[in-house]
Amino acid sequence: MRYWGKNIEIDGSFYQTEMGKKLLPTAAEKAQWKAMGSYFQYEGNVEFYEVTVQNMMREIAGNKVGQILIRAINQSAQKLRIIPLTSKEQAFQKKIPCANPVGGYNPKGNACVIWYEPWSRIPNLIFGGNSPYQVLVHELQHAVRQMRGKWYNTGAVGGFPNSEELFSVLIENMYLSAAGQPERMVGAYDQGIPLGNRSDKDFLKQYFNEISVWCDQMKDLTVQLELIHSIWNPIRVRRSVLDLIITL
Repeated sequence: MRYWGKNIEIDGSFYQTEMGKKLLPTAAEKAQWKAMGSYFQYEGNVEFYEVTVQNMMREIAGNKVGQILIRAINQSAQKLRIIPLTSKEQAFQKKIPCANPVGGYNPKGNACVIWYEPWSRIPNLIFGGNSPYQVLVHELQHAVRQMRGKWYNTGAVGGFPNSEELFSVLIENMYLSAAGQPERMVGAYDQGIPLGNRSDKDFLKQYFNEISVWCDQMKDLTVQLELIHSIWNPIRVRRSVLDLIITL
């Protein structure tokens, strides 16, 4: 097990559990992955998983938006574990990377587990598409909300199955903009729908009410995010709008 700050545990030991072993690739499948150059060849390697995710957390923490997320998690009263999601779970059980509260939703806050694998998206770092980093940032935003006992679900919201997914894409896009990767930014929950030429002002106009809920519930993070200049930042735009209203 590895740690990233006070509250974040990166734990690959699921690979060694009875259930985990059943979900791992066979020797023949591993050989095939290796021949293909796929990172799925490392499934089952606890050390490699933990080091990979730890290095990713290090890079995310070097991003202004990612740093704010990670700091919020480490200042929480709850704990976050990041554990493996296997290729067979994704292929046959249709699981996707996700953040789940431990023991069900609690308005006082929950410990949280992120089921995550980076392997399928590592090639995207070269060939385009959503990166393993933005997927992890997306789930970290969910984790912050769950650790604080927040859940705001209005049902479907213009391209998103619920407001919580909108919130994660909002933060994911801000992270990508700060990372200098606007081509990876998305305009809906479906990762295949690019943001295109939609400005932060356009995004705020469409989702003003939902973004305002996030800002009101996450005031300490909002104040920090409002200060980030020169990136796609609907939260900063919102601050400008509110300041203008106040001065009228």
